[in-house]
Amino acid sequence: MKGETNKMTVKELKQFFKDIRKEQEEIQQIKDLIQQKELNLLPRGITYDKDKVQVSPDDKFSEICAAISDLEMELGQSIMILAKKQIQAEQLIRKLEDANERKVMRYYYLTMFDGQLPTWVQVGIRMNYYEAYVKKLHGRALLNLAKIQQGDSEQAAGQGRMSGRGK
Repeated sequence: MKGETNKMTVKELKQFFKDIRKEQEEIQQIKDLIQQKELNLLPRGITYDKDKVQVSPDDKFSEICAAISDLEMELGQSIMILAKKQIQAEQLIRKLEDANERKVMRYYYLTMFDGQLPTWVQVGIRMNYYEAYVKKLHGRALLNLAKIQQGDSEQAAGQGRMSGRGK
């Protein structure tokens, strides 16, 4: 994300928040892959062959463990990236004056419902509003965030000019 003082357009803000949801989806996919790999480690049953006593070359235990380890490292990195984005998002959301706009943004972009990303309908149910109104609040929140960022940008530029005058 651009620095706090740089203004972002509504389109850029929307993309920033969408990226958070994409990161959450990716993390969930990695978690699912790890779970699948872990299930592959479970014994599938024992076959007793009279002639075989040794472990078969089909034993992929070490390969599966290595894959799990790699996925866990990727998961950790993805979680760190997501955490940074979520902190930035929360800093932006806090600037919104309207509590309902803050709720919509937090529910839709920063909250998981039963381990899943929420739909607009689910956000509406949580807030006791119709889906259409929740989407309207979301649009208004993005517009207000763009205005707030514009104001922050202008204020920072004004302070820079003012500090240059005293020299």
